[in-house]
Amino acid sequence: MAKQATVVAANIAAIALLTLTATRYQKYPSCSQSDSGEITLTRRSARRRARGGCCSAGRAANKAEAATQCISCNAGRMSEAESKTCASCPPGTSSLPTSSRCEDCISGKYNPHNGSGQCIDCSAGTHQPDYTNATGCRKCEEGKYQPATGQAECISCLEGTIAPDKEFTHCIDCPPGKFSNSTIMCDYCPRGKSASVRQSLCQNCTFGRFSNSRGSATCLQCSAGTVAAKEGSVLCTNCIPGKYQREMGQKVCAECDAGQYSAKAGSHYCSACQSPTWSRPASALCDECIRKYVRDQNG
Repeated sequence: MAKQATVVAANIAAIALLTLTATRYQKYPSCSQSDSGEITLTRRSARRRARGGCCSAGRAANKAEAATQCISCNAGRMSEAESKTCASCPPGTSSLPTSSRCEDCISGKYNPHNGSGQCIDCSAGTHQPDYTNATGCRKCEEGKYQPATGQAECISCLEGTIAPDKEFTHCIDCPPGKFSNSTIMCDYCPRGKSASVRQSLCQNCTFGRFSNSRGSATCLQCSAGTVAAKEGSVLCTNCIPGKYQREMGQKVCAECDAGQYSAKAGSHYCSACQSPTWSRPASALCDECIRKYVRDQNG
């Protein structure tokens, strides 16, 4: 008898479980999806819809239409499957409509706001190398520039050009008389050197030229009667007595011929000895002829 009672009780429990399951199935029937991709619900499943149980990823329950629909999440929002609401994307991310997740801003872009549908290009003079959660862009460092928007890196200035501060969109040429190999500042050329525009080095003044001040754009020619015998000269040297130089920009002085002289330093010509005087080559003065001798035609 006891065994039969146990079997009867078990059967009754099984029947009750089947009845409960059938009731729940009727209360929350399975969802169906239309050709347009919209999930529709019957009024009998409204409670399940309200809990978000029928909505696919990128969609959420539409509280405004308590009857039958899930709606797509807007740009800047997302939802996982069976979500009740769409969530805003955090700063540094964005999303397209009907998204199941928010995407990080790519390099060169940023987003400082919640719920944005797209990230923003970094402005010229800035960059953003990171690929995760970028909420702002970085200014280009000194010595670098960026002329375009939406860039991941800044560009180093070429030698002879500089970006002396941050956030430069282009580099500045070093002016004549200055040079730069640091890309941050231009320096004056030292004396004895010169530079044209956009130079990384200063050049020595060539033979016959000089520069006696800092920051020279060009070297000057030595005047007549003076010479610069070496490169990088700061000053020109006067021709010594007995020598001369008629031309400008020369590196050596010429000797006066026999029968001529130059008495002063810096002469640009030689004078002829007057009779009865004579001179050897490179003479500063003329000498009187000794008695019994006269000056010949060669001085």
